[in-house]
Amino acid sequence: MSEITSTGGSRRRAFGWALDLILPLCIAIAAALYIAEILSYDIVIEAFVDGEPVGYIESRDVMTGAVTAVENEIYEGVGEYCILGSRVTYGVAYAKEPEYLTSKDCRALVESAVADEYRVSNMLYVDGVMTAATDDADELRALIGGIGDELLESAGDGYDRVEVGNHLTIERQFCPTEYILDMDEINVLLNPLCDDEPEPVPEQTVRIGAFSALASFAPDEVSDPDVDFGLTRAVTFADVPEEETPALSYYLVSTETVDEVVLYETEYIDDPDSFVGTEKVLCEGSDGFRTVTYEIKSDISGRELMRSELSETIITPVVNKVVRVGSKPIPDAVPTGSFIWPCSTKEGISSGYGGRDLYGSYDFHLGIDLPGDNGDPIYASDGGEVVWAGFTPSYGNSVRILHDGELMTLYAHMQKLYVSVGDMVYQGQQIGEMGHTGAAYGTHLHFEVRTGQTTTNPIKYLPEMPEPEPENVVEAVQTAE
Repeated sequence: MSEITSTGGSRRRAFGWALDLILPLCIAIAAALYIAEILSYDIVIEAFVDGEPVGYIESRDVMTGAVTAVENEIYEGVGEYCILGSRVTYGVAYAKEPEYLTSKDCRALVESAVADEYRVSNMLYVDGVMTAATDDADELRALIGGIGDELLESAGDGYDRVEVGNHLTIERQFCPTEYILDMDEINVLLNPLCDDEPEPVPEQTVRIGAFSALASFAPDEVSDPDVDFGLTRAVTFADVPEEETPALSYYLVSTETVDEVVLYETEYIDDPDSFVGTEKVLCEGSDGFRTVTYEIKSDISGRELMRSELSETIITPVVNKVVRVGSKPIPDAVPTGSFIWPCSTKEGISSGYGGRDLYGSYDFHLGIDLPGDNGDPIYASDGGEVVWAGFTPSYGNSVRILHDGELMTLYAHMQKLYVSVGDMVYQGQQIGEMGHTGAAYGTHLHFEVRTGQTTTNPIKYLPEMPEPEPENVVEAVQTAE
């Protein structure tokens, strides 16, 4: 019995000794394992959107970069402020072998957060104004083309095609969700043949989203100073214009070929050698004739709106009228002391001053004859006073101008007189038109120079005879220019 008791006591002592030895060792091992496990975790930044954890990020810059990019793209595309800061928050966490969100992941999370207000889609701009958006740009283009085909078919014969009169662009961008429509809704909006009433165009207001931490403007810039940046709401800035959605303008395009008279125009050529107020027609105008093809654009009711020339065939060229207009200042109506030729002549002097044989008899010619055409202008050789203007049997219609002292010039056989007795004329002023009135053989000007009642050779007073004007005056003037 005592032996059994002794054996049991020995075992208890051995177990106690083992327990005293093993327990601390186990505790030490467990502590070491726990510490090792703790040390295997990283301290990381955890991102939250709307209070929900979305993942770990290596730096806040990754998420704020995505937020800023989305904010900027919404503003650039829509012209609306969407402030996204307060909905993104951060915390510290421990994670073993954490997987971090990439910039692309953060971008997707931010886009998802604003999806109720804005979504990337294809916005149709009509003349620069947002009109409608769709996820399928090709389907939108096909719809617009199909509307044109429908209009062309309904217009009947006589039209070649349909054009859209507006400037259209389709941009891939953030769009307000109320603009994102299905094709039936867009058809109602754009198709003039559709009888359904389009939905009212959304008011283009300035939106302020709930992310206020990255706001780029002060709160007092908003018309509502008490705006709660923790809520998503629309706040309108002062003087934001309301824009109407423009309906598309469609043109029915056709062509037309017609014969037309082309009216001539009058061209005026400056002549510094002729006095102000004098004109000479160098070339009479004549109308032309052409065949022209037009492109015609009409509205959908067939009313012509515009036409443009596509091609022309000249049948008869137009000839413009050319008029030479004097620009030389008018001088005083006084003698200058020198003479100019009283007319221009292509043939020179046909009969000089002095003795001559006139049809077999001797005759003393009191002046010189300058041939020309009926209606050619006659000019005062110098300034002075008209002392005679009338008709005589020998001189016909004639004018006499008294210059300085007793010096006088005589102009005979004129068709028409432009001056009267007592008129003061300046050198170069037109006093009549060439003719063959009185005792004249052929159209010419008989020109005399007298001192008192005595005639003298006019050549002594006149400068060298100018070169005659060329046959083709218009061509000569254009060549000189």
